[in-house]
Amino acid sequence: MLVEDVRINGESFKPKPVLKLTVENHFDIRKLSETQKRILELLNKESKINKFEIILQ
Repeated sequence: MLVEDVRINGESFKPKPVLKLTVENHFDIRKLSETQKRILELLNKESKINKFEIILQ
């Protein structure tokens, strides 16, 4: 189920599902293990299929 038409006080909004991943220190993809990189690749693939965005912070 997708939310397609959201209005607040007459103004239209287009909601976007987001998965926000945070880390204590600065995120550096070069420091990920191969397993962690594979998990991130799978999450990216799933996000495209299910139309959500991944934010890394």
